[in-house]
Amino acid sequence: MLTFIFITIGALLLVIQTSITTMLPDWIGQPDLIFLLVIYLSSRFEVYRGAAITLLLGLTMDIYAGINPGLYPIIYLGLYAVIRLSSRHLIVNEASHQPPLAAAGYLLMSGAIYLFVTLTIPDGEVLWSWRSLLLQDIIIAVLAFPSYQVLSLVQTTFSDRRKRSLFINRSKSGNRFIQ
Repeated sequence: MLTFIFITIGALLLVIQTSITTMLPDWIGQPDLIFLLVIYLSSRFEVYRGAAITLLLGLTMDIYAGINPGLYPIIYLGLYAVIRLSSRHLIVNEASHQPPLAAAGYLLMSGAIYLFVTLTIPDGEVLWSWRSLLLQDIIIAVLAFPSYQVLSLVQTTFSDRRKRSLFINRSKSGNRFIQ
């Protein structure tokens, strides 16, 4: 159930990212909302469930981007693996650590996309603008904390609902000393 909810959230974020944020002026920036969900999944979900959702989000993002087939799943899964491996030695699941983690991860992802596209498309020109990259990075860092709080609220709400329903529907034992 929780997996389906986060896939639905990812689909909604993709619709917002590809329709609403593209109408914003260039000086405001266009935040990568799917990236924020990938950061959250890598810091708060189980390994296999988070990797499966990340792969699915990468595949859907790959359909809309159309740069190179398989680019976004590779980048998102690589970022997922880096955050999961670094979480063994660092505390990355705290809310206060999400903005710097998102900012560093976005720079890492942008550099990987730039490197991959320049190596695979020989005649293609890929623009690298520090101004737009830093603007996107600041937007991602600002949006990281509220998105982390909202996604954490969704996760606790829907994961606690299942646990509560198990105890509410449970019949009471015949022993009056065990309540």
